[in-house]
Amino acid sequence: MAKITGKNVPFTCSEAFNKLNCEVVYVKLSDHSTPGIVASIVAKNDFTVSSKERNVDDYEYVYYRVLAKDGSTIDKNSFFLFSVPWGNTKQFTKGQSLKSGSEYAQTFLSISKKPEQFADFAGIEFITREEFNNLK
Repeated sequence: MAKITGKNVPFTCSEAFNKLNCEVVYVKLSDHSTPGIVASIVAKNDFTVSSKERNVDDYEYVYYRVLAKDGSTIDKNSFFLFSVPWGNTKQFTKGQSLKSGSEYAQTFLSISKKPEQFADFAGIEFITREEFNNLK
């Protein structure tokens, strides 16, 4: 892990994800003993997340799929960013991290479940919640 920690992970974003008011700045391999990734996800513009308006579903978690070289999905997962209790709002300013209390979001890669598929690992694609739910 020491040899690959901090290395950049190639990533893309789906068309639907690009319509959200957030952007991925970088994705890197984490420095934990369990393989994982960290991502900097920031606000594109000033905006408000509201549980009443239900846009919290678009931003509370950021979803992604792990891609093989042929474009197929190896795995899917998400980053938890923040919570907004019912009836409340959370405001973000342009460039502000969407991860509460941290600069970056972090998650683990489940390589041990499918090690043979990770041999063809090509990168990460960030997707919307709806796209995530429609993946098999």
